[in-house]
Amino acid sequence: MNRTDFNKWNLHDAKLLGIEISWDEKIVNISCLAFINDSITTTLSKIILTNVQDILIPHRAPCGDSDYIDEIRITEKGGKYSTLLQMISGDTLAFTCEGISLNYNESKSLRSIYNNVLENPKFKSSLTLKCTNLYNTKPILDYTVEELRIMIGQKIGLDYLVPLAIEEIEANILVEGDLYPGDLLNSVLNIPEDYWKNNKELKERLHNTITEQYEQISKLINTLDPKR
Repeated sequence: MNRTDFNKWNLHDAKLLGIEISWDEKIVNISCLAFINDSITTTLSKIILTNVQDILIPHRAPCGDSDYIDEIRITEKGGKYSTLLQMISGDTLAFTCEGISLNYNESKSLRSIYNNVLENPKFKSSLTLKCTNLYNTKPILDYTVEELRIMIGQKIGLDYLVPLAIEEIEANILVEGDLYPGDLLNSVLNIPEDYWKNNKELKERLHNTITEQYEQISKLINTLDPKR
């Protein structure tokens, strides 16, 4: 889907994923996870700038490191668009271009997102085959809790799947796949620390959720205590 009604764009708290620059074509693609149409879940979105003439991408983080967008401001004058992307970090990304649009697709697989195919492993198992099939064919917004648990457990597509998992956990910290209550949370907690160093806002959201629902977890632990 393509949108050019700038006033309806809501990129507040969207997670900036990356910026691709095509020098020859004068095109800039800005990928992010945004809350489209006031949805409570994020959607993979892309801001497409065409016939780009000026680019400024500072990364000084005067307000602290963050990869989340605060707001986007677009003004048009003389057939050119001035686009300012204000980051929560305090950085302001600036672009001058002749065309701008917001594209989003709620039904992309990881294969489409990363633009590569996950090949079948040499040594096949039911787990590796399932991961390969999910990666290559299934839209990420259609993943079940169990599928999120499996893929995150295998450290696949974390940039796109962890935000979805945290949304599930925020709704119900003990949300479960096929194993036990809280199995998705356990999978997320076992993500390598390097991921959290680059995703501090997500880590804070997860920490806040665990803190707020500590009492519920404590009751579960007491219920499962073999000494009782």
